[in-house]
Order: sequence, then structure tokens, then C-alpha cells
Amino acid sequence: MEAYQKLKQIFNGLSRAHGVFYRGETKESGKVGGKAYILKEEVTDKHWRDHVEGNDPSLGIIPIRDDNTCSWSCATIPRSMVGAATAEAFFVATSCFFVCSFIIFFLLLF
Repeated sequence: MEAYQKLKQIFNGLSRAHGVFYRGETKESGKVGGKAYILKEEVTDKHWRDHVEGNDPSLGIIPIRDDNTCSWSCATIPRSMVGAATAEAFFVATSCFFVCSFIIFFLLLF
């Protein structure tokens, strides 16, 4: 099994739309700028392969599937929140993630 197939199996999500991110300039802070948006098109094996190989655009899988199930999630915890407040930061980030996922799914319905 190829690497992209393993990722596809683990990060199974909505198949009729996906996010894309085209890298831009790296800022002084180290943060990578760019353009991100959602495409209402099927996720293909080519999308997965290109993502694993590091080709633009990056692939963003929407975790909530058409049957309203979700088998994975992720959250980004800013470096400034790591330390004593890690648990609180994780809760806040996870809450934001689920709210954003719901909004994206809702927008795709219309």
C-alpha cells in the first residue's frame, strides 16, 4: 500500500469537496502565507498523491462525511499557548475546529 493510500484510509472524510492551500511567501515570524479555499469537486487519488509528494496545492480533507459521521479530528495549538495552559488551549482549539467544520459543512449544503 502506498503512503497516500494509508493517509486516505486514516483521514477518510467528505469526498465531494475539499480544501486547497497554495503556498505563498514565508513571513518573518516563520508563518507561511498563501491562499486557501474550498473546491466543490471529488477528492481523487491524484489529489492525495500530490499532497504526499508536497506538490501545490495542499489537500484539506473535510472530516464530516455526507452521513454526518466523523472518525477523526485535529487541532492546532499555537506555540504561545503551550505550557501550563496546554489543556485549556486544546479545548479551545478543538471547540473552534468543530464549529468551523460545522460551518463549512453547512455552507456546502447550499
